[in-house]
Amino acid sequence: MVEITGTNAERKSNRRMVDIFPLPYFGPVDWYALYLRSSNPLIELFDTIPRQSIHSRCLIDGPQNPIKLSIPVMEKGKIPTVEAKISYRERWPDMHLQAMRTSYNSSPFFPLIEHEISDLLFKKFTYLADLNQAIHELMIKLLRVDRPIQYTKKWATSYAGNDYRQWPKNQTHPAAPKIEYPSHYTNDGHAFSILDLIASEGSWAYETLTRSVE
Repeated sequence: MVEITGTNAERKSNRRMVDIFPLPYFGPVDWYALYLRSSNPLIELFDTIPRQSIHSRCLIDGPQNPIKLSIPVMEKGKIPTVEAKISYRERWPDMHLQAMRTSYNSSPFFPLIEHEISDLLFKKFTYLADLNQAIHELMIKLLRVDRPIQYTKKWATSYAGNDYRQWPKNQTHPAAPKIEYPSHYTNDGHAFSILDLIASEGSWAYETLTRSVE
């Protein structure tokens, strides 16, 4: 569980020029393009989770149609991200991993990273925020990004920077730069999870993202 504390310096963090992001489940390509473009990104842990949001949903490309993956949470209604508990009444980890295998087993890099993704999905995290943080940290490692990951310590209404917390339900963002890469099955991967890009390009995905945002 995330510790809800903060030093005086942390309480002043919202006054610095920061870009604030929601904490996604296998975040979309657009999310990572904006995140890597930011000189001081901060990930929100204390927002409430809206229905059908990137906190608990992602979109992957499929051999016939895009596939929506969703994590069930135990609580209903608006709850803070750090308090949302994952429900395991359904065997969603099996379904999500099988969908990823169906979509990406023929890609160059997914078979090389499948075991790391499987380890996280089947670890049975209690809290959604803990799972999503672990996934994000894995994605950053696979992209070979060498910079610290910053998370909020408490809720702040506004920040002196770009606020991306109200991320569109269609997974794309109008502020995101144009990302030029062929998705595994289609030609437009903006809404797809970063997994789509990493499965196709491995750590070279970082160059694709940074080249597109320069």
